[in-house]
Order: sequence, then C-alpha cells, then structure tokens
Amino acid sequence: MKFSLITPEHDPNNIGFLLELYDSILNQTYTNWEWVLYLNGKCKPEHIPEQIRNDQRVVLSVATEKSNFIGHIKNRSFKLGTGDVLVEVDHDDMLTPDCLEELHKAFQDES
Repeated sequence: MKFSLITPEHDPNNIGFLLELYDSILNQTYTNWEWVLYLNGKCKPEHIPEQIRNDQRVVLSVATEKSNFIGHIKNRSFKLGTGDVLVEVDHDDMLTPDCLEELHKAFQDES
C-alpha cells in the first residue's frame, strides 16, 4: 500500500515548517510513500530547499492557475497523488515516526 501525503503551500515564509514536516516524513517507519507538494500563490520551486526538490519521492507541482479557494487548491493537489491512500498534511504538521505504519495497520484491519 502506497500513501500519498498531500501538502498545498502558498507562502514562501512557511519553508521552515516544510523542512520540519519533511524531516518527520523521512523518519517514517513505513516507507512506501510519496509527498505531493502543490505550490500555489507566492510559493515557487526556487523557494523549496534543494534536499526536498531533489528527493525522488517528492512530487513538486506548481499551480497553473492561481486560486484563493482552499477547496479548489486541495482538489488539484489530491488529483496529483498516485498512492492507494491520500493523506492531507498541512505545512505546519509533523508526523510521529509510526504514523504511516499505524495508518497501514488500520487499513488492513477488516473488523
């Protein structure tokens, strides 16, 4: 099972939060994931740290049309995920190391 972690981002001032989130994603005990980072608004690829841009598991996408409507932005972001399960993770969230492992277990439980 593959997880697609989805993070829309619009503000280049949030890069510090993104680095913390990225570190928490890297520390996952369950490793079948991708991180879709959808840039909207003022945030551009050059604002994203190189270690994130160069990670093959990170899908970096730039909005072709600007929108202030969060529903539209999330819809666009989620369409980019290729995983079996889509997980929204905001830029200022952090994941416990076992987060994806616990989600995987939950999806295996048929009770």
